[in-house]
Amino acid sequence: MERFANCSIPLLLDPNVCPALASPVGVIPMNPNAFTLRPTILATTAVCAALVGIALTVRILTKAFILKNMQVEDYFLILAACSFGAFMGVFDSTFQYGLGKHQWDVSIADVMKFAKYVNIATFMYAPIAIFAKLALLLQIQRIFSVNKATLHIAWFLMVINTVCYTMFFFMFVFACTPRDKIWNPSLPGHCLNQAPILISSSALNLLSDVAILVLPLVTITTLQMPTRRKLSVGAIFATGTFGIIASVLRLVYTIKFTTTSDVTYWSVYAAIWCDAEFTAMIICGCLPSFPSFFHFLIGDGGKTNSKNTYASTPVSGQNGQPFASSVKTKKSRKGVYSWNDTVLEEEMGSYIPLDERTTVVGASNTVESEDVHSLSSLRPGGEKKRESVIYKTVDIETTSSSR
Repeated sequence: MERFANCSIPLLLDPNVCPALASPVGVIPMNPNAFTLRPTILATTAVCAALVGIALTVRILTKAFILKNMQVEDYFLILAACSFGAFMGVFDSTFQYGLGKHQWDVSIADVMKFAKYVNIATFMYAPIAIFAKLALLLQIQRIFSVNKATLHIAWFLMVINTVCYTMFFFMFVFACTPRDKIWNPSLPGHCLNQAPILISSSALNLLSDVAILVLPLVTITTLQMPTRRKLSVGAIFATGTFGIIASVLRLVYTIKFTTTSDVTYWSVYAAIWCDAEFTAMIICGCLPSFPSFFHFLIGDGGKTNSKNTYASTPVSGQNGQPFASSVKTKKSRKGVYSWNDTVLEEEMGSYIPLDERTTVVGASNTVESEDVHSLSSLRPGGEKKRESVIYKTVDIETTSSSR
């Protein structure tokens, strides 16, 4: 066409008129009515923002006003949600520069502005991931504090994620020297190869998501707690499965994004699955507060301080006597991190070796004592040498309001 006649001559082309990519044969470039993915990304943004907003509101209302016990992970979730909102805002602002359109329908000048905002959104990804994953790992540590291996693995994952995402943050910020070369390749200078950085960051993200999901699920299987409780706690963290799927698809579309020239179009798919991944991650961090919130809504509340007890593997004490530890439990409402406030007769069986379960048949449903109890009192013969159980007691404060 006549208006694009000079677009193939670098010294004569007008960046505000010439398309940023040659169009396929038979396709008219710079079509004002060209197909766009804008409705898709707007719908995705609206749904993700709504879900995150609702989940975070429930979390903060529960922790700040019902339980009155805000913790470090709560502030990390707030930071993650706010950063996520800014991320979506920056990325969606590129609609005016061609986001969602094929690049032959976008001018060179607009693609340069598009590249600038996409770079900003790219390095904003790192803080969101750090805040969200630290919040999840801190909750895992708090919930499964009886398992030393889980504590150490969680600390390791926190360090690895923080170091790696910080490294990627600076790689994206200083991708080119000078920085303007990121969106204006004609400037003199040099740039890092962004393709392997984007792919490696996506791959790391997928691996860390899998590790964070698997860690609590594996730990739950080792705890001696009722199956119903295992399923309920496991369901909370299994919500992260959708985040894993989103992370896989994001990696797929990131690879596509780095290998295509039509970046204004294919970047949308990478962004959609990035939004879905962050949404799943933040919701997963907020879900442990939902039970207490629902108990509060139905008026089933009270305020208790209780200790949850989980048994270790059977061992023998000195002279064959069982080790004893303090057991202090009360009947109470279930709290945000509580699933075994009351030691029931049927639950006690899982803490005592198989050959001694019959001695608990007449036991009281609730153990309520400030004293130190020995399991020998539950056994025939009292002083007979048998294997014993070490009870580990974890202080967890659960609070809900009564009406």
